[in-house]
Amino acid sequence: MFDRFMPDADFGTVFEIRASIIKAHGVEGVVFDIDDTLVRHGTPLPDEKIKEYFSSLHESGIKTALVSNNSSERAQKFGKELGVKAFGNAGKPKKSALFAPSAELDAPVEKILFVGDQLLTDCLCAKRNGMKFFLVDPIDPYENKFFYLKRLLEKPLLKIYKAKKKK
Repeated sequence: MFDRFMPDADFGTVFEIRASIIKAHGVEGVVFDIDDTLVRHGTPLPDEKIKEYFSSLHESGIKTALVSNNSSERAQKFGKELGVKAFGNAGKPKKSALFAPSAELDAPVEKILFVGDQLLTDCLCAKRNGMKFFLVDPIDPYENKFFYLKRLLEKPLLKIYKAKKKK
């Protein structure tokens, strides 16, 4: 029952998810959430460290795309800075939220990895699409009351995941 909320791996930040780790999981393309995964929520553009990270993935032959529940305009501006397609107003966790990014990566869903900071939206969306999911710690977990409540709801799921991981 909880499998749809269980990541395949977890990391502190995206920078820990090296190309070698991605390839070891048989992945050809990665879809990244933007807010609180790559940058603090609402940060308009990627910083140099994010740009270097994406360059390293591309140099390793890994295709990337971005997806966000934030506006399409914001997502596209962010993606343009990285040279990748970005899809906003996605509606995660709807299954259809990952249709366009998946098509952009031109890889079978089982060879696509989704990286995000939330179990209730990002992980669920990935699992509904048959993708692998890597969880990262949110950059700013309690930025407003809405996110604070979502994080509280995720706490029991994180406990289950960590207990399974220990076994």
